[in-house]
Amino acid sequence: AVQGDDYADTDRPSTNHEALSYARAAAVVLSLDWSIEDALAECERRHALHRGSTAITVAQAATDFAATYGGDPATTAIIPVNAPTAATNATTAAVTTSTGATTTAVTTATATVERCLRGEPFIGAFRASQIVQLARTGTCEALRAFEADEAPLDSTGARRRPTSAGRTAAGAAAKLRLSRILGLSSLRAGALYDHLPLGPHGQRLSKPVRTIDELRMLSHDELRVLSSSSGARGFKFGLEHHEQLQAELPMATAREVLCVVRQTVRFQASERARLQRDCADDVQCECCWHAEFVGGARRRGTPGHDCDILLWHRREAASWGEGEACVLYPLLRALERAGRLVPATNGWQMVSLHHAKRLPLRGRRDGSVLRQHQRLTRPVDGAGGGFENLSFDRHDRAFCVWRGHAGALHRIDLIVCATPEELPFARIAWTGSRLLNRLMRTQAHALGLTLNAHGLFNNGTRGGVDGRILVHLDARAGSTASVAKLQPVPYDLISSEEAVIRVLARGTEAFADLYNPLNRNA
Repeated sequence: AVQGDDYADTDRPSTNHEALSYARAAAVVLSLDWSIEDALAECERRHALHRGSTAITVAQAATDFAATYGGDPATTAIIPVNAPTAATNATTAAVTTSTGATTTAVTTATATVERCLRGEPFIGAFRASQIVQLARTGTCEALRAFEADEAPLDSTGARRRPTSAGRTAAGAAAKLRLSRILGLSSLRAGALYDHLPLGPHGQRLSKPVRTIDELRMLSHDELRVLSSSSGARGFKFGLEHHEQLQAELPMATAREVLCVVRQTVRFQASERARLQRDCADDVQCECCWHAEFVGGARRRGTPGHDCDILLWHRREAASWGEGEACVLYPLLRALERAGRLVPATNGWQMVSLHHAKRLPLRGRRDGSVLRQHQRLTRPVDGAGGGFENLSFDRHDRAFCVWRGHAGALHRIDLIVCATPEELPFARIAWTGSRLLNRLMRTQAHALGLTLNAHGLFNNGTRGGVDGRILVHLDARAGSTASVAKLQPVPYDLISSEEAVIRVLARGTEAFADLYNPLNRNA
């Protein structure tokens, strides 16, 4: 519930519809039925909310209630009467004691739990009440409003009103479904639902569009207006193949994509070097380019409806000049010629190349090499809307569509690690999850550091007069590093994901569970 919405309306960036849908998805990932309370009871676990190392349980709250109002805590059941309103800090509940009498009280066990939750970061009275609703009943008012396409309640209990630009908070679920069409942005999906102006000249469609079927029924002229608007380029291809692109990507197909991409990039590298380079796939050599799964396929062991692949090399950078002098651009052209990638001219691609932003800086006193994108130019903390995942990412990348042998289409993302020393940071950023990345950035910020896809930096918010801070690399060995203001922690000291995560834990093994990518499905 504290995640925030990575695709929030830019007019109202604090909106938080999608996080509630994620909360339900998290229960499914954990193989829980959405009645969390029933699922925990079936596996004989106590229903607990954790604050640090202390479990605040319903049973403990019942004991607190019994001490105040009398009764036997062992036979006290907390039964919600009505969903709590946003303006109420404590839930009105019916409490049944061993005598069978029912007493209505405002301050109950739920209020005890909420008071404990409000001591946590980012959680106020409204969010604490919402978390308790989710934990006890498996749903809440905001989730119900999301699923019913209603505007949610704000923290005062009132329905959210349209913004001055005419954007409404209603229709969140419908907008989300529209935004899943390849090539159609979430902002443009909102404009379709709210019947707002489109295109460079502010044209409007004849009526609102709120379903995919309605979008397919638009006239040729209306589709042309929508195609000309920013945030909707290439969406015709996405609309035509929407159901196919949303289908699950079989693991066998994902492995085929990985193999073809690896073989192609190695063949091109061999041609450039005029030397055959093709070691065994499972050998982490220093002479070849490597390809590996990131994203959901790395976190879960299976891909979803798309496949993320990271390309990297132990000694070579992603580019060596301007224009096409890079790994990614020739790779895309070769895959297109082989019929494996759908070209942008008659399909959809989003390619980002950042050669000019990765040039080495001159005049380093210590003789080391630092590139422009490795110098912190804007502090980033963990409280952003999620866009900083990509807006501060200078790795070359391409979002495109793969064509299988049988003609089946699948979404794939190709990312090329900019320089060898940035590999652990690229792996962390592109493995995710989004929520975990946000929490890790927040933790880094608390230490006076900024974490992004390229390094770990002293962001200048801590330290003495000279701005230097002491970074704990390994508490067991007493290993530390002094880092100057706005400079990266030396790459040779944090050359693995484990080393980066250990720094975030102040040199301890407190976050050791995150070493395993399968534990990063936050």
